[in-house]
Amino acid sequence: MSFSGLVKKHWVYVLVVIIAVIIGVLGVLNPVTLPNPLEGLPFEDVMLLGLSMNSLILLWGVAIYLFYRWVITGQQISSTLCWAIAFLVYGFLFVAMSAQALGVPWANMKNALVFFEFRQAMIWFLAFLWLGVAMRLTENSQVRYIPAILIVGVSYVWFAWCLISLYGVVPDNVLIDTIMYGFTFGVLIPVCFTLAYSFFLYGRKGGIKAPYYLAAGFTWLGLTYGSWAPWHGTSFYFICYFLFMISLILIAIGFLMLSRDVELQRLRSR
Repeated sequence: MSFSGLVKKHWVYVLVVIIAVIIGVLGVLNPVTLPNPLEGLPFEDVMLLGLSMNSLILLWGVAIYLFYRWVITGQQISSTLCWAIAFLVYGFLFVAMSAQALGVPWANMKNALVFFEFRQAMIWFLAFLWLGVAMRLTENSQVRYIPAILIVGVSYVWFAWCLISLYGVVPDNVLIDTIMYGFTFGVLIPVCFTLAYSFFLYGRKGGIKAPYYLAAGFTWLGLTYGSWAPWHGTSFYFICYFLFMISLILIAIGFLMLSRDVELQRLRSR
């Protein structure tokens, strides 16, 4: 193929490179510092915005991929749908955190009631994740649904008890820390470790590698969430937030690999 033919075939790539080079030349000839769109925003809010947006992209990226897998497999694999719903719902928490960083009043989670409004996404995230895993591991409906119901029930009872008994009695930051100590160590971390072990068993049972990434991701997710209540409100929280994002990357890799591994396993069994 001639040079002109290559250019015509890959014109989008060529155009992007040309634009980048032109911008580079103009920048060298006349360096310009553009206005800061986040001017006046405190540094901690800038950090929260950046980390929350990255988390949202990872979570909704996984959700979109899982919805896609569910559709192209004939909408028959319920576990994939459950996982997709889990990541979609969880992502709304990070939409709110991004809005909070920008100073949007309705997303101010320093208020305990607003905090509950958005943090309940975590409850449904855990419940739908469990449903998806259980559907892969067992046909027993009690094993599938009773733990999911318990996750939802125990979590809402804890949140409600804290809000009813402590709201207006103690400062909101103390109430929020109390809620999260109970929820993270009483529900979230045990569920994350259970999910991790379940994916480990799924990988060993199926002879595939993807669940091991998921097991590592949910283990790390549980460990990093253990730092939420002790360090929330301090600068060290942002280090913990960054470490939390590593768990999302491992989980994203695991789910991206899972469909491929399952398909390879089916081909080997033929």
